[in-house]
Amino acid sequence: MRRWFADVRYAFRLIRRHPGFALAAAGVLALGIGAATAAFAAVDAVLLRPLPYKDSQRLVAVFEAEESQGRDRNPTSPANFDSWRESSRTLHQWTAAHPWEPVLSGRGRTRPLAGLKATPQLFRLLGVEAEMGAAFDPASLRDDPRVVVLSHGLWKELFPRQGQVLGTRLRLDGEDYRVVAVMPEGFEFPPFWARGARFWAPLTFAPEDAAQRKSRFLRTFARLRPGHSVEEARREMDALGDRLREHYPDANRGIEVVVEALREPVVEGIRPALTALAGAVALILLIAGANMTALLLVRAGSRQRELAVRRSLGATRGRLLSQLISEGLLIALLAGAVGAFLGLAGGSLLLAYSPDLPRLSEVGFTWRSLLFALSISLLCGLFCGGLSALQALQRKGPGRVRGAALSPPQARLQGALVVGQIALALALVAGAGALLQSFAHLLAIDPGLKAEGLLAMQLSFPSQEEAEESARSSGEEAESSEISRSERQRRLMTRVSESLSGQVGIQSVGFINHLHIGGDLWGTRLLPSGADDPLSQEIRASIRVVSPSFFTAAGLAPLSGRLFQGDERPDGPPAAVVNRTLARLLGGLSATPGSRLRMGFQQDPPELEVIGVVEDIPQYDLTQEVRPEIYLPYAQNPTPWWGRTWLLARVASHRPQQAAPLIQDRLREIEPGLAVGTVSSFRALMSDNITAPRFVSLLLSSFSSLALLLAMAGLYGLLAYSEGRRRRETGLRLALGATPRRILSRVLRRSLVLAAAGSLGGLLLAWSFAGYLRGLLVGVEPLSLSTLLPAAAALLLSTLLAALRPAWKASRVDPSRVLAEDG
Repeated sequence: MRRWFADVRYAFRLIRRHPGFALAAAGVLALGIGAATAAFAAVDAVLLRPLPYKDSQRLVAVFEAEESQGRDRNPTSPANFDSWRESSRTLHQWTAAHPWEPVLSGRGRTRPLAGLKATPQLFRLLGVEAEMGAAFDPASLRDDPRVVVLSHGLWKELFPRQGQVLGTRLRLDGEDYRVVAVMPEGFEFPPFWARGARFWAPLTFAPEDAAQRKSRFLRTFARLRPGHSVEEARREMDALGDRLREHYPDANRGIEVVVEALREPVVEGIRPALTALAGAVALILLIAGANMTALLLVRAGSRQRELAVRRSLGATRGRLLSQLISEGLLIALLAGAVGAFLGLAGGSLLLAYSPDLPRLSEVGFTWRSLLFALSISLLCGLFCGGLSALQALQRKGPGRVRGAALSPPQARLQGALVVGQIALALALVAGAGALLQSFAHLLAIDPGLKAEGLLAMQLSFPSQEEAEESARSSGEEAESSEISRSERQRRLMTRVSESLSGQVGIQSVGFINHLHIGGDLWGTRLLPSGADDPLSQEIRASIRVVSPSFFTAAGLAPLSGRLFQGDERPDGPPAAVVNRTLARLLGGLSATPGSRLRMGFQQDPPELEVIGVVEDIPQYDLTQEVRPEIYLPYAQNPTPWWGRTWLLARVASHRPQQAAPLIQDRLREIEPGLAVGTVSSFRALMSDNITAPRFVSLLLSSFSSLALLLAMAGLYGLLAYSEGRRRRETGLRLALGATPRRILSRVLRRSLVLAAAGSLGGLLLAWSFAGYLRGLLVGVEPLSLSTLLPAAAALLLSTLLAALRPAWKASRVDPSRVLAEDG
């Protein structure tokens, strides 16, 4: 240990004597360690740490799957949930939930509030205690089921003074709910799907709802009983699914039961991106390590005389090796300290500009990140220092006074390191290029409607009590309470449309229950009229309920047939409009108008007539294939009404958001109880839909640029050092008649040979990584010429730029001065 400490002190003195070299080597490695530390913090928080619930590894999510429809994580019905809960022996603490977005009135303003309704078992399932109060006490729920549990953030927002909140009443959808608990800061549930929930209310079923097997809207969760595994639960639920298909064939035909560990649906969507990120950072770390090794080799080449003298004075090979490795370790630890700081800054930057992806909010700089940075530093120091030290000690003899060039093995190793850096950089640049092309493809996807000048605004309708109270306060006569809720809402939409359509700059106004991009996706079953075999002839389609003016506001013209005219009535003949994809299944554009469909899961579903066909619009996600879709008029809406809709306004401006204040003022005049939620241009909603691909593309592009920069720095260092060592040879060549152009071409030719060898290795690496990238790409192949050619061109240009200065300096050598110095 005394010898090792002496070696460290000696290494420290050498670093102080040559700080430029130490800073260059540590700076190069620090970039790699900083990128690796930031990436590890993200991977650790999202993929490695358990979910923040008690024994989270025993929590599972239970879904329904329809292989024939290509859907593997569907919700279930209340009756199926009840059957699972009663029959399962491997799972317990069953919990069902679905989103609830009521209108919060009072407390400053009327607005929709994102929440979740869940069965009272929820918080016991998760094993998380409330910060204040008691969440969902079954005994008290029997007496007062209208209670609510607030998230920590919503509590601070609604009660900024943070006084007594328990027992306070909140008015949600016109009814009073009592606050019974506040959850700890950072608590979130669910961790996927409806992640915006800011409060939780108990979910109870009316007898008619509990008997439903065809209405599927529940997400279900459970905990493994002690001594049972996920595989055992899967086998049990498979058998239970078989029994349900046998006893209730009409409701469960083709339905499989899927059991997954809860973390799987949480991280599945982000795992490929983080895996690609970790791979890119590993390549950068390899490039940085190769650069540091090359610098240490250069340093060792300049110390040949010193090492030879120390060997002649009796220093053993082991002692010299220990001293050289100690120097590498000290530089690596310095790089680790700087890299840890860069990783902290990079992690903060990652959080500041990252989209809202699962668990990214948990990313932080912890002791695990520090331990990772220290471990990487030690490994790099040992490997890079040891490799360069072994090469340095291969040369025997006294060496030259002026310092010798690298020995042939050392020169070959340095050349191999540069070739490896170029190969790694090319693989990264090719991958980043493929991701950028994929993102460009997403930007070019046809939205199916005229997105320019289209403003989208989410509205939540007031309850009957709130509408009556609002009418009384404004001195108007309230509508009769005998009018159905859907009819009141339809009349309100008509008033809004008529009022806004006359405003300057607003060309048309329409309504749709669920917006395509940025909204939701609800499905139904369609059967061609006269179908004898529903199993083979049924069509699963998404359903949209719209106002007649929706198509005008969206800029949709009929491809065949006609659109809604506004004369549809609840007691009139049911009519529908379908998208191009559904028309293709029904026989084509010309054959579809006039065809008849039966819709729904009832024993005798209602029949409707298809009157027209419109263009496909991407649904929910731009990357997914467009599904069959059917549009129904609000006046004939057969589906349950959920109390909200989307308003679309066609504005005569390229900045439709500028019309939002005017529209909101008119809405408050028409109906003060009308709550406004999301307000955005349709273009912005489309842009928000691809934030994750954009984030991954930009991140990997930044890393690939860093890798290319490091690789070119390595090439520059190799050429600058080797040409510096060959100044005498170059001077002799020039003195014997070689032209500066020939010297210049020799150096550039060598750089191109290294680039060619690195490119070949990079193509092999890119081919091996293609399978990992394919899951992140849309409309692009990872190894297409359009991807590889730009990457090769960027590499060639960077190689020439890196070689230009050493080549120019070599061509400008003064033969007389060089030969005089040598003499």
